[in-house]
Amino acid sequence: MTRRTAIWLLVMVVALTGSCVFGDLLTVKNDNGELHLNGLIQTYYAWFEESNATDTFELHRVELGATGTVYEKIDFAMLMELDHSPKLLDAWVRLKYIPYVDFTFGQMWKPVTYEALTSSAELPFIEYSLPTAYLMNGEWSFKDALSNNLRSGGQGADIRAFAADVSHNPSMWDYKQEYSILNRDVGAKVTFHVEQDDFTMFLLEGGVFNGTGINRSDDNDQKDWVGRICLQPIKGINFFANYTYGSYGHKALLEDPNGLDPMFGHEEFQQYSGGLAIDFLGLDLAGEAIGMRRGYIHNQYTDSIYEGITSTSPTSPPYHYQMVTKRMFDPDNRGYDTFGYYAYVGYKIETGCDYFKQIEPIVRYEFLDPNLETDFNNDQEKRLTFGLNIFILENYAKLQLNYIWNMNDSGPDCQVADNVWGAQLQARF
Repeated sequence: MTRRTAIWLLVMVVALTGSCVFGDLLTVKNDNGELHLNGLIQTYYAWFEESNATDTFELHRVELGATGTVYEKIDFAMLMELDHSPKLLDAWVRLKYIPYVDFTFGQMWKPVTYEALTSSAELPFIEYSLPTAYLMNGEWSFKDALSNNLRSGGQGADIRAFAADVSHNPSMWDYKQEYSILNRDVGAKVTFHVEQDDFTMFLLEGGVFNGTGINRSDDNDQKDWVGRICLQPIKGINFFANYTYGSYGHKALLEDPNGLDPMFGHEEFQQYSGGLAIDFLGLDLAGEAIGMRRGYIHNQYTDSIYEGITSTSPTSPPYHYQMVTKRMFDPDNRGYDTFGYYAYVGYKIETGCDYFKQIEPIVRYEFLDPNLETDFNNDQEKRLTFGLNIFILENYAKLQLNYIWNMNDSGPDCQVADNVWGAQLQARF
């Protein structure tokens, strides 16, 4: 932990204590508007049935931010991530001068899938579902504990190994963007919304974003275009869908020093999702299908299907000699499809206890097929997560217990960190 991170953590603890003890002390108001400090701490313990993985305590998320309003017509927000490598997450300004219509500019979540837009403090499970995690740049709650087991096989391990490769090889960064379709980005969006009493009955959003990801300037003229629609006829019953059209890659066509295909290029992608979420009379239910169609960037990293690899280095002879390209199988196929879905159901039970107001038993099924065109290396993933949420004070303080059963660990090439027991404690203000 760096000295700067330690200082930020100390500030976070002081702010969290102050919010619990002094309440409105963290809200500053005057005639021109108001400012409110907010934050989140999540820490977990993970126990892996996989013998090669290390059981560990870990800081999952540590965030500190501020929201505010100026002259009742302008909202703004800033959010910093302080764990691991501190970075800016959100920085946006929203204009509300037209009734029912808002304009937002800055770095923010793109209006994409339901689960991706759910606050991490309000997730009913410790980690995101498989399809969401895959398109969020391999977001994995227990990723650090798996650092010694990245290449144990299966697509999940491939994602984590890929992220590790990128972190040590900046020239591969643009390939990383292929997995970060659901993420924050810099751009602008317009939101049309109709309110009914204390909930939003109808919402329609459209936006245009750089498409280069978080904290990055654009390096090309291509942009990501995103649309989202939500309908809530009754409070707590939501129907939603989204569509994204954009491109990924890099404009620079750098020649590979090994004489193979160009290192970078641009290809189009289309991402789509739709589903239903219900939070009504204690019932907590949601399901969402998420898909994406993307073009191949033809080079040795994205074209290759590996057989019998004995080395993980891209420049070693086994890598090149045993490489089989996808174009050999289907030279006319310029792209491939990714598809996944999740569904969960839980029920919130009032306990009448002063120490925890509610408990919620919950279960989720997840499926992901990163490439519908091939079943090479059995890349499909399926898993069940059994959970128990103990709400000490709604989502402000809660304990989450999860058991993740990876259902496709029947062989040595299909194990994805085996099964995991996790416990996470959260405090938020």
